[in-house]
Amino acid sequence: MIIRLFFIFLLIGRALSESCTTVNNCDKPYHVCRGNSCERCNDISECVAQHSVRKYCTSIDGNNRCRQCTSSPGCTGSQVCVTDDKTYLCANTCTGPSATCTATSQCIYINKDSGNGGNFYCLSCENDSDCRKWSGDSSSTCSSGKCSPAFVSCSQDSHCTSLTASDCTSNVCKPCSQDLHCTRFTDTPLCDPEKGKCVKCKTDANCTELSASECSSGNCVPCTSNTSCARFNSTPLCSDPSGGTCVQCVYDSDCSSKTAARCSESNTCVPCTGDSECSHFSDTKLCNDPTGASGGGKCVQCINHTNCTSPAKARCSSGTCDKCTANDQCARFNTTPVCSDLSGGTCVQCVHDSDCPTEAAAKCVSYACVPCTEDDQCARFNTTPVCSSHSGGTCVQCVHHSNCSSETAARCSESNTCVPCTGDSECSHFSDTKLCNDPTGASGGGKCVQCINHTNCTSPAKARCSSGTCDKCTANDQCARFNTTPVCSDLSGGTCVQCVHDSDCPTEAAAKCVSYACVPCTEDDQCARFNTTPVCSSHSEGTCVQCVHHSNCSSETAARCAGNICVPCTGDSECLHFEDTQLCNDPTGVSGEGRCVQCINHTNCTSPELAQCASNTCTTCTDSSQCTHLAPNSLCNTTTGECVECLSIFDCTGGKICSPSGVCVGCTSSTQCTFDEALFCNTTTGGVLSAWLMRIVYLPQNPIALWMVIYVFLAQFRANVSIYQTHHDVTPH
Repeated sequence: MIIRLFFIFLLIGRALSESCTTVNNCDKPYHVCRGNSCERCNDISECVAQHSVRKYCTSIDGNNRCRQCTSSPGCTGSQVCVTDDKTYLCANTCTGPSATCTATSQCIYINKDSGNGGNFYCLSCENDSDCRKWSGDSSSTCSSGKCSPAFVSCSQDSHCTSLTASDCTSNVCKPCSQDLHCTRFTDTPLCDPEKGKCVKCKTDANCTELSASECSSGNCVPCTSNTSCARFNSTPLCSDPSGGTCVQCVYDSDCSSKTAARCSESNTCVPCTGDSECSHFSDTKLCNDPTGASGGGKCVQCINHTNCTSPAKARCSSGTCDKCTANDQCARFNTTPVCSDLSGGTCVQCVHDSDCPTEAAAKCVSYACVPCTEDDQCARFNTTPVCSSHSGGTCVQCVHHSNCSSETAARCSESNTCVPCTGDSECSHFSDTKLCNDPTGASGGGKCVQCINHTNCTSPAKARCSSGTCDKCTANDQCARFNTTPVCSDLSGGTCVQCVHDSDCPTEAAAKCVSYACVPCTEDDQCARFNTTPVCSSHSEGTCVQCVHHSNCSSETAARCAGNICVPCTGDSECLHFEDTQLCNDPTGVSGEGRCVQCINHTNCTSPELAQCASNTCTTCTDSSQCTHLAPNSLCNTTTGECVECLSIFDCTGGKICSPSGVCVGCTSSTQCTFDEALFCNTTTGGVLSAWLMRIVYLPQNPIALWMVIYVFLAQFRANVSIYQTHHDVTPH
């Protein structure tokens, strides 16, 4: 029965062991992974095989554990052996989480086994188990002696300086969960438990400054609504919904007193300085200090006469509009600028004819200006002294064109004024200037002249209108209207011709200018202006075409000249005019989409630095098969992408070594013969020799000893071959 129970306990213990594939899966960093189970070490070989630092298997408290040390003498330099909490690692002490450790360690707090405090050490993690243990994070991993993700080790809250990790729990700085974790931060004494972060505020009530009265994301920020200011009695309004301060007012309408009706730039109610600041009052919409000259005023009904808008009551008296007593009180009313009774009247249009200011209504009848009926009613108007109709007209300058004697104002308009002409008929009464230079009236009218523009000149010999006279051309645009002769032969004064320069000839069929006429081209430069046809097809008489020779085709996708058109290549000879792409990737023309390229296969790439042909471009090698055509540089250095003679000493024959540049050279020192400790450098020949061969030379004349040396040499040689095969991943035959 006892034996059964013993085996049951063994099975249960085995079932409860942690499963693993490496020591990183184990909860305890000093365990080993044996048979997919985390176990205590059996001997030093298990620790050496699975641990990079804890390489010694030692029985501690009756349990075997992998450890680096068990006491400080087992550590180097000033390091101590950290045995507390079953750490068993060598480390230097540190003062706290802010202390500087090496790039491969971090300051970790380790509790004493006695339960009385602990110490900080610059510890380098050996495996993931160390990091999970120190950080309390099941996802923490160890890389180059440091744990990831990073964490801060601590023994008390004061060691935690980050607002997002201010609580020291289980020796790790973690997010806060209560205000107590944040009180040491004077600017952020409150904890936002949802975010685990120390903040300045949690509600608006925590914000006491007018300029930052709203709590947003834990910070006191400028207000965005009046509710953020309602608690401040004298400044209950927010100055700017996009972010402002608590103020007395934002708009004038927030100011209820007529003596302080304006909301100032500082958002306080002050005396008005403009009428708009009184608009929120129903009966006092004007400010009696509109310029602010007196430091501001109050809102009143009227300030001066102009505030009275009715002609029936045009005068401002003690803030009230009343009847007029003088003409100046009516002057602001354009249609009723005269006071009808100076003892108290209303504003009217006129009292006398002289009160009527316009020629259209020059007569005053019953306080109203009406059309004239007599010339004397127009006499006061110097430029319009005539009444257009005695039955009721207007004072005018003229009635007919003939009344207008100036060539600059030759037309009598519908408004009976002499104005610039707008048509030739209005110039007919002049003997030598019968054309109007603004016949459409587009410029408001013109004057009577001999000619208006070049189109009035119909002869190519005199195509230019100059100061009203047709004369010789001085610019091409003066000839543009003549289809067959659109160019001026001499810009100092010439006649209209077909061309002066080759560039004047618009067609490829006649691109050359000879004796003012366009004829077929004889040179390429006569076609250069045509982007798609820059070449002359014949130097006797030709037309401008795209190409004559392959070299005229500048595009690698259309390198062949066929029928004077650049088309895809069908042979390498059609690509020779390109410097770097002299091969046609469709030499037979089967696809009809040939293109000039740098290479078609690896053999086209002749440089060891660019030996591989990829996508028709020579580039760096990625495999030795791409270097076979460059012997002796037939191996690919995949690090540099260059074809080289050797990659290691194993690729060199004749006792040579492989230089850093990939060339087999003679050795200069036995330290270069790293292949085997039995090899040394013959500095005389630069070759590698075996120490066993040297021993053979000096053996005594003893056959048995000689065969022993040969046997050992062959065994060493076979071992070297095995190393070579492993290094080059070669399968022995």
